[in-house]
Amino acid sequence: MSDTPAVAIKKLKTNEESDSFCEMHDLSSKPPAASKEALIKCQLNTTDPVDNAHHTNAAINEVYIKEEPIDDAVASASIVQHQVIKGDVCVDIKQEPDTIKDENCSINMPENAAVDIPTPAILSSFGEKYPTSRGSSEKQKVKCSECDYETFNKGNLHYHMRTHTGEKPFACAECNYKARQKSQLIRHKRTHTGEKPFQCSVCDFKAGHKNSLIVHIRAHTGEKPFECSVCNYKTSNLSRLNDHMRTHTGEKPFGCAECSYRATKKIHLVYHMRTHTGEKPFQCAECSYKATHKSTLIIHMRNHTGETPYECSQCDYEASDKHLLNNHMRTHTGEKPFECSECNYKAARKSTLIDHMRIHTGEKPFECSECNYKTARKSRLTLHMRTHTCAKSFKCSECNYRGTRKGALLDHMRTHSQ
Repeated sequence: MSDTPAVAIKKLKTNEESDSFCEMHDLSSKPPAASKEALIKCQLNTTDPVDNAHHTNAAINEVYIKEEPIDDAVASASIVQHQVIKGDVCVDIKQEPDTIKDENCSINMPENAAVDIPTPAILSSFGEKYPTSRGSSEKQKVKCSECDYETFNKGNLHYHMRTHTGEKPFACAECNYKARQKSQLIRHKRTHTGEKPFQCSVCDFKAGHKNSLIVHIRAHTGEKPFECSVCNYKTSNLSRLNDHMRTHTGEKPFGCAECSYRATKKIHLVYHMRTHTGEKPFQCAECSYKATHKSTLIIHMRNHTGETPYECSQCDYEASDKHLLNNHMRTHTGEKPFECSECNYKAARKSTLIDHMRIHTGEKPFECSECNYKTARKSRLTLHMRTHTCAKSFKCSECNYRGTRKGALLDHMRTHSQ
């Protein structure tokens, strides 16, 4: 092993300058014997370009020149060579010109000097750049410690963690609503102000949420990008697909706090809770009718307008409600999908099955306000009430006969056909 002098160890320091690397000491003239513990403090003539090379605002560099023996193989290495020694990158520039040039910096160096640069640094004889911990151009993903979520943005991870902690720091001043993100609170406030800044370019539709507008636009384009993996169901809305999937899994995650009712959709639970509170927020403008659902009010309004938009393809039947049309179609197909769990009874309508089940339970929830009459069916109570009001709504078209029940009128009509 030869006693060739050489290793310069680079160290950062702030706000110091000097004219050149060898202005204070001539390293090339130092004898090998004097190299063992000599530390010669020299300063690099570097300014802002070095700062740019390190992608930081660090100031001037200070270099300690430590001379110690190195291996013959290192001393005889080829010109401009990188060799990894003890995890550090060693740049041997013994026979290069007096200046190391990088695209972002220029450093004055003497001949026969080797600079030992730590691995994270980005200076090299080839101008190659290594990412640094503080100035890396390559973004690194941050991962959630509770689940598989990962993101490039630390702020997104901060918001995501609230899904685990349940933290909702943004509260509405008008109601009890709380949100995990400020943007969610801003969207919620539009339900109080009525603001709808997002407008459809095809029709007059306006929305309080941008996502609602995107979903609406698909009604014009016919796009249904969300497909069920079990059946052929397609929809324009991801939340609808999630709701649909529960018809396959049977999952009902939304439970009532007052009874055993459970729902596949949160909105269904909201509607159900009104059966406990008695709340009917939707009122008819033509009469005193009130409804728990907006859709129910829309259907009711057709009683005033006479609108029957749903037509049977098999006969002349028309309905104001799609649900009524679906029930009617079963009279043609003979389908009875609703089965009693106590006997062999089957029904074409769910409401009919509910009425039937009361035969087994003995329940009679419909009571007359004028007498002690009770019944299991609402329709029977309606007929009974006519005995008190003397209302005879069913009129014969052949004579002056009037009846309180449709069945009674049909019986009467047979007297004309005989």
